[in-house]
Amino acid sequence: MILPEGNSKKYIKVVIGIYVVFTIVTPVINKFTGKDIEVSDVLELDKYIEEAQESIEAQNIVQSDNESNIRSMYISGIEDDIRAKIEAKGYIVESVEIDVANDDSYSINSITVEVQEKEESEEQNNMENKSSLNETEIVEKVEIEEVEIGENTNNNNITEEGKNDNSNNLSSGDKKKLKEYLSNVYEVIEDNITIN
Repeated sequence: MILPEGNSKKYIKVVIGIYVVFTIVTPVINKFTGKDIEVSDVLELDKYIEEAQESIEAQNIVQSDNESNIRSMYISGIEDDIRAKIEAKGYIVESVEIDVANDDSYSINSITVEVQEKEESEEQNNMENKSSLNETEIVEKVEIEEVEIGENTNNNNITEEGKNDNSNNLSSGDKKKLKEYLSNVYEVIEDNITIN
């Protein structure tokens, strides 16, 4: 009842059992032989104790390796899940990193995601191709006249905002929607979610 639970319990039981048996048998042997016999003369208890300690240490090493493997598998699984869910919404995911707490619950501390704007679906591409074909058919039928175009100062000034709209960066509204979505799904505070 006093022995601790775990793998070392069976080794301790064997050593204690041998010691108890030897203690019971020793007076009988001493009476017949006339010599005093000690446990240390017959059994090498130190050897059994060392083997038990080595076994416990080996089990602890295996257990810590298993825990680190489980942790890394959990992290990669969650990262893959985040990637799949964001890509299902039509975004391009470049990288996903999560920070997981070092406790038994593996709660997610923070999420960092690099995302580009939505991909155009194949249907949209097909529709655009069809519309461009229709336009080329129409253009072939129409005669084109030469027109002189003068300088227009309004068209030459392109704002920085116009350039940013054409880049692959997400708008702040899209970022906010993704943060809310990830926060709800993975129960992480929105402040701990970074979307680049």
